[in-house]
Amino acid sequence: MGEVLGLDWAQGMAMQLDPRDPWERLLAAGLSRDFQAMRVDFLARQGGTAPEQAVADWQAQSGGRIAAFRAMVDRARMSGAATPAMLAQIAGQARVLLSRA
Repeated sequence: MGEVLGLDWAQGMAMQLDPRDPWERLLAAGLSRDFQAMRVDFLARQGGTAPEQAVADWQAQSGGRIAAFRAMVDRARMSGAATPAMLAQIAGQARVLLSRA
């Protein structure tokens, strides 16, 4: 799922941020945790013991929404340096997308 949605990139960028103040440090740490937690929560809601199959089934049902989300992530990747605001927006949109699963 991390590769499909680009969450692996977003989590990596959150971990590489160089926050300037304590609030940005908290945001960066929270984003990093959120990107991981979203994946775990999604798989927990799917139940079963075959995470690859759960992700494949979800991809088959949600192709259009996944493509739109991935386009947003790809635009972020191409923009250069990731910012806390950019990653927070991606995290918010990912939560919406994954909550519909």
